[in-house]
Amino acid sequence: MRRLAALCFLFLSLATMVRAQNADDAGDLLRRFDALPEATRLALVADIEVRLSQLADDGLQRIAAAATTATSPRPLRARTFHDPKVFAPVAPARTWIRESDVRHHSVKSDFPPVRVLRDLRPTVVYDWLAGEAALAPEAPTARERFANLCAGYPPLADAAIAAVLAQLDRDGDQRLIAQWCEQLYADRDGRVFEGITLYAAWYSGRVVEVPDVDAIAFARAIVRTDAYQSPIPEGRRRDRLYSQIRAAIKKHREYRTLCETAAAAFVTASPELDPTYQPLVDRMHFLWGECGQDVARFASKLTESDRSELLTELDARITKSPEAYSLAIESKNERKALAQLVRQACREALLTAESK
Repeated sequence: MRRLAALCFLFLSLATMVRAQNADDAGDLLRRFDALPEATRLALVADIEVRLSQLADDGLQRIAAAATTATSPRPLRARTFHDPKVFAPVAPARTWIRESDVRHHSVKSDFPPVRVLRDLRPTVVYDWLAGEAALAPEAPTARERFANLCAGYPPLADAAIAAVLAQLDRDGDQRLIAQWCEQLYADRDGRVFEGITLYAAWYSGRVVEVPDVDAIAFARAIVRTDAYQSPIPEGRRRDRLYSQIRAAIKKHREYRTLCETAAAAFVTASPELDPTYQPLVDRMHFLWGECGQDVARFASKLTESDRSELLTELDARITKSPEAYSLAIESKNERKALAQLVRQACREALLTAESK
């Protein structure tokens, strides 16, 4: 056991060192990319993506195959807000606070966007509101696409993540909560903040105001009761409803983060996630290895039993079985080799462009 723990610590240390080296390498590649003429930069990114699509590499083909169901995504569904006219007619009318408004800036700093991977700028995302792949609100620039490649993400990695999430997001109760969470955040004065969802607000860990409009919408959609009317008086009934909201969002955050970590581990060895959930990565690599990198098998395994029991089982097997730990490392090493292949394609294409 001690030997296995020592190996785990060594692996984590080496992973940190490798990530730092890769960041330095990516920075150098980006500086060289920026020195090229704009037209050359656009052609260079397209050239790298074509080169990689033509390679007979198992990892590239695995990701491309998974992405096929997400290569024609719809636009991301517009985020709206719970309407006082529907849920609480006596509440103040809601007013928009646009992203350009100075009042928006401080709220956004408190409730920043939640991203699956912090170092990937996607073209395709998973829309938790609609339960399907969707176009990102803004398409990445040529430089951002090149930065994705420098970080080791192959073309279609974002679409593969979205496609995997579409298979993992199977819990009907969580779909309902996702639809509530994907409404826009509003404060008690009825100010709605453009682009800031209830999920981002609650994910932040800060104190979140709960206007009657949102609380009653939750009661009707999730608790399935019409017993609450605005204004909701202080007391045990309101406290109980607020407690139900907190518990439901905590469960949803754990569910969503598990799905997102699993999808991230499908395309990369060491995804840059919220540090709180970093320990999930090795468990997901082990499960991907045990499922033979098959998305359908993985999704079935992840949803066939209680998720907390599954994670406990995976923990026990990784820490007690060298074979299980080796399977997780094998899965990670396959992603590392894929990332190196992508970076090498960037280096070769850059050399060709610079020599012209």
